Amino acid sequence: MPRRTPQQKATLFVLPATYQAHAFPQKRTPAKKVPKPDQGGTEIIALEQLLAGRFAALQADSTTVLLDVAQEKEFSRLRSNLEAFNAFWNTDPYSQEMNFYRGHDAIRQRLARQAAK
Repeated sequence: MPRRTPQQKATLFVLPATYQAHAFPQKRTPAKKVPKPDQGGTEIIALEQLLAGRFAALQADSTTVLLDVAQEKEFSRLRSNLEAFNAFWNTDPYSQEMNFYRGHDAIRQRLARQAAK
């Protein structure tokens, strides 16, 4: 049986965030704990900045779409690169947070279609 790569504790650097009474995880790594660039540090910083920007957009406006195609592609690229550079780093909280934004985008798009009728 192949040995699985151990992974970082799922709750490390993760705090709950809330929006309209809905809780979701936000992983934000303290600057002193970010790995070196060749161990995925660059991707971690970029992922967390992308997600922080989406959280700010979520709070700023309740009708605007949060994610465009370029942001979706960038998220996927960064997460894949991070997993390749550092299989130990747990990326699940990033995906959970992104899924929260995707869910809110779906709601916003549905409401916009209904309002246009």
